[in-house]
Amino acid sequence: MRASSLRQALRNQPSRRFLARGGYRAKRGGGPAPRAPPASGAARELTWPGAVVVAVGGGGLFGAGVACAWVASAANAPEAPADAAPACSCACRVATFDALSGDYDVGRDEIVMGVPLLRWWLLRSARGDVLEVAAGTGANLGKYPAAATSITATDASEDMLRVAATKLPADGRFALRRCAVEELTGCYDTVVDTFGLCSVDDPVAALKAMQRATKRDGAILLLEHGRGHYAWLNNLLDRYAERHLLRWGCSWNRDYGAVMADAGLVVESVRRFHFGTTYMVVARPNPDLAETARGAFRKHRDGLPKANPKRTMPSVVNEFGAMPAAPDAFDLRLVDLGGGEAMVEVHTSGGAQRSGVDIEIVLDVSGSMATESEVQDAAGNVQRHGFSTLDVCKHAARCVACSLDDTCRLGLVAYDAQARVVVGLARVTPAHVAKVHAALEKLAPGTSTNLWGGLELGVDELVGGAGDNARAVLLLTDGVPNNSPPEGEVAALRAKRLTKDGSETVAVFAAGFGYALRSDLLLSLAREGGGLFSFVPDAGMVGTSFNHLVASLRSSAATAAAVVAVVEVVGTRGGRRSTLAALRDVAAAAASPAAGRAARVERFRASMAEVLGAPDRGTCAAAAAATAAAARARLAAAHGLGEALAAADGAGAAAADRAKDGSDALREMRRVAAWTAAWADAVASRPSKAASRAALPDLVGPDAAGEIAAYGLLDGPDVDGDAARLASYVVDLESQIRIACSRDAFFDRWGAHYVRSLRSAHETATRHNFKDASVDTYFGAPASTLLAVADAAFAKLPAPKPSKQGRAGPRDMSSAYNSRCNGCVSGGSLVVRYGDRAPLRADAVVAGDVLLDATGGPATVQCVVATAVERGFADLVRVGPDVALTPWHPVRAGGAWAFPADLGAEARVPCDALISLLFAGRNAAYSTPSGAAVLALAHGVEGDAVASHAFFGTEAVVAALAGLPGFAAGRVVLREGAFLRLDGRVAAVDAARVVAPSVAPAPAPIRA
Repeated sequence: MRASSLRQALRNQPSRRFLARGGYRAKRGGGPAPRAPPASGAARELTWPGAVVVAVGGGGLFGAGVACAWVASAANAPEAPADAAPACSCACRVATFDALSGDYDVGRDEIVMGVPLLRWWLLRSARGDVLEVAAGTGANLGKYPAAATSITATDASEDMLRVAATKLPADGRFALRRCAVEELTGCYDTVVDTFGLCSVDDPVAALKAMQRATKRDGAILLLEHGRGHYAWLNNLLDRYAERHLLRWGCSWNRDYGAVMADAGLVVESVRRFHFGTTYMVVARPNPDLAETARGAFRKHRDGLPKANPKRTMPSVVNEFGAMPAAPDAFDLRLVDLGGGEAMVEVHTSGGAQRSGVDIEIVLDVSGSMATESEVQDAAGNVQRHGFSTLDVCKHAARCVACSLDDTCRLGLVAYDAQARVVVGLARVTPAHVAKVHAALEKLAPGTSTNLWGGLELGVDELVGGAGDNARAVLLLTDGVPNNSPPEGEVAALRAKRLTKDGSETVAVFAAGFGYALRSDLLLSLAREGGGLFSFVPDAGMVGTSFNHLVASLRSSAATAAAVVAVVEVVGTRGGRRSTLAALRDVAAAAASPAAGRAARVERFRASMAEVLGAPDRGTCAAAAAATAAAARARLAAAHGLGEALAAADGAGAAAADRAKDGSDALREMRRVAAWTAAWADAVASRPSKAASRAALPDLVGPDAAGEIAAYGLLDGPDVDGDAARLASYVVDLESQIRIACSRDAFFDRWGAHYVRSLRSAHETATRHNFKDASVDTYFGAPASTLLAVADAAFAKLPAPKPSKQGRAGPRDMSSAYNSRCNGCVSGGSLVVRYGDRAPLRADAVVAGDVLLDATGGPATVQCVVATAVERGFADLVRVGPDVALTPWHPVRAGGAWAFPADLGAEARVPCDALISLLFAGRNAAYSTPSGAAVLALAHGVEGDAVASHAFFGTEAVVAALAGLPGFAAGRVVLREGAFLRLDGRVAAVDAARVVAPSVAPAPAPIRA
């Protein structure tokens, strides 16, 4: 959309919306002609058929309430002003809202639907400087918390704002302005919009404009209405959408999930109400769109010294610097990798979109791939489903195939003693995907491992195919090659790439399965091929590893890039510190002020690569400790976060002490979870940038004070990101990396493979799983969207037929092989009250309720643990008419304990939360109305192959929950992925993924 069109759309958006209350607007572009405003006193058509459908479909009081609100909204339809401008003009809409401002506040529909409560709930998250878009007559003004230090409310209608002025609280925090989003100056910590996106012509452009007005670490809070959960309701919305748009200026059938994805919004949580038609969203801005300190760049850019173009740079000094980016520019990042190697990255500041990619899967089918694979399921149990390593790799290959579209091409090579093309490289269509699936089904383990033969053939297949897509070989292997070229695989690959036959443009990605790996070889192949090495210790990491890989490949911006000129940096590694003046020379020499380029040398990312590249366990352990100490020093001195570090350390030590009776693994997981949560809380009150700038000379030396002022270091666009990255480095260096290097047994079995995989992720700036904190920042909004697509594709795939002898596998292993959350039953499942045997929804249970346990006795609820389902849908198995469970939560329905996955087929159903119950008397299970028994937390069942569990079935889960917010009050709310694992086993709860309890009072418990 042109800037003028967006400005026009935003300037004239309605001020507040629920059930499409407001003025009328003509539909732009094609479609029916604009409708004239109704004559004064003309009869209005009430949408009674729609109201009846809503009432019946909603059922009972709630459905009737929706219907009444709908009819009331229609009956009180606003008249168009007599002197209205032409219906298709912006002036008409602004004049309409000006004329309606005096009696616009008809709150009956909002009260019926509980919208004032939703507004208050959403605005609890507002912090700092707040911008409210489409504020209208000020429905939100009295609901902002004290943490919102200033609120700027904007709207297109001046008369609406006059009404809002009468509602301003008398605390001096509020200002009213008439302007559009992109016309605002400055940037905000929080941007709020309630019921406004339905009435803009281009909601994607509007969301992008909001992101541009948000700080990089800010929040965007949305309350909107659109498409719902149910087909009957969406059909109704679609049927009346055009008439509703013409009459009310509101598009009430928009899919805001798609809108947010297209806008690149980084969504943190979505809650949906009113049949799913009301969306409550907490999000972050896309870093490519968020407000940056561009003014600082413009101010200092022309004063930068000119570089000597004759200088050369053999390696980049390992020091940190930052330079603000200009609009529509790109950042040039220089990272010293040690050993005379340096990495140059280009990061664009414009938007990004998914790209086509050509992938050749090179699959090891040697004899060792017949080994049976183990997996820890979503309940943490070690399971053997009869799947071999080859079965699991085939399943991952199917996931790759299903995650691509017709912009991509896919081929398959298999190798044992000899390599062969199984499926030729071709455009991804449903027919081609079916062909790949059929070919995978026929593959069987063979003899020896000719890794180079398979890799060479895979590269040749991609070189021989025409096209402009990025090209990558995906090598899947479980062990050590025993049929190698004389010069070795790495030298052979290097020689092949030097032939300049096109093979130098093919990236090599290597995935190693199990523990008997030559991970040093696989890492070297990936580095030589410009790709990533991933360590996949067991089948439980298959889903996250390959889904992240597909998302990263499809969000690539360019391939076969080359550095044609570099500059020399004055200074020596390991000697005296380089001054910021030297770093400024790097920026000036590597950048063109006219193009607005910027340079950054990232000290600690290079240090991470050095630590993880250490030659032995002792060196790695010492380097990790030294780098963690250096990161802590920078956080304390340059960012003024010493007190935050102390608070996090204290919380971590206290959590470890509380778990002193548990295992080493439990204590460490509790420490890390508490440290992370306390750090996040402490950083929220960090000092200002001015105070941090004053502390910086103590770190870099007193002679640098003038350079700091000229360089504008702490006004750079990524200062807060620098602090977040440093903290994530401290987490990994002091936890998983430290553990990996703590014992020879750990390092030899898995530690060496782990640190090499993490090194590869940092060198390539790739988030390769959801587990390691230090790689989280490498995933942007486009990759996150693609990851969701890959996750969905993986979840839909049926499991392959087990090739090993033993118990038949479950109908779908996706939950066991790609699980991020745990829970028992859906919120809509039914339990039984003890006193009157009445059914009760699981999500209505509160602490103190007395339920019927599986033996017929009373069970008093001590705590309800609710895991929020972020996407609004969950894959559940229905056991009986009244309970839907996660596939791996044990249930007893007339016989022995069993997994729901073995009792019925999974189905994807609407679900906002998964509920688990902890009873004060440690009752083992509770009953459903149909007589099924569902296991409770800390149930104490021992010696049962299905029901027994070392964490969820013992006091370990109680110890993990006891220190979390909400436990004392009887309700803990978790986000997905909250249960932490060590060596694949659930061991603790991640405190950083706990939702703070609401300040609203809990409902009174039901008495027996």
